[in-house]
Amino acid sequence: MSKAEQIKNYVIGEFEKSGQKWFVELHLKVVEKLALELAKKENADDEVVKLGVWLHDICYAESEPISAERGDDRHDVVGAKKSRKILTEYTYDEKIIRQVEECILSHRCRNKKPSTL
Repeated sequence: MSKAEQIKNYVIGEFEKSGQKWFVELHLKVVEKLALELAKKENADDEVVKLGVWLHDICYAESEPISAERGDDRHDVVGAKKSRKILTEYTYDEKIIRQVEECILSHRCRNKKPSTL
């Protein structure tokens, strides 16, 4: 099993532990399908795209997730930091880690605009 698949399984497990399996089914799997279609059209790196998909909302799997209702929805920043830790644990090189961070930090198109796709 590839490292990307291992991370996908890790993320699924984290959402299941937090009682949010629905989020995996209704959001992450849908985003994965659409993102990989776009990646193919744009000749993007499938692994980076897949890692970005599975890690972009990782902070929502925590026991007390970040919440827009509480005014603290900076899940892009928190998610990028958490993804760096996870990718480092899975021995990804710095180039891929930075690319995944870029995906996560710019996926909302609010605080950071995408510099690639």
